[in-house]
Amino acid sequence: MLAFLQQATGINIFIFYSNTLFTNLSNEVDLFTTNFTSGMMGITDFLFSVAGCVMLGYLGRKTILIYGNLVMAVSLIGLGFFTL
Repeated sequence: MLAFLQQATGINIFIFYSNTLFTNLSNEVDLFTTNFTSGMMGITDFLFSVAGCVMLGYLGRKTILIYGNLVMAVSLIGLGFFTL
């Protein structure tokens, strides 16, 4: 169930379509800013994936899934709030 919830959050939409989303959210289309923001999302995703792999040995898979889902929920609620 935890693995299903992780995939059902929809965070992959923000990662794969970040250029389109940031272009549509801004009034002034600035290609550099859009690409920079998307790149920073990719770098952040990579760094936290590496950190998650390191923490897997210490905390275990179930603990990381539970806390990861909580952090994703808070992040998505914040992202939704700021896009309004």
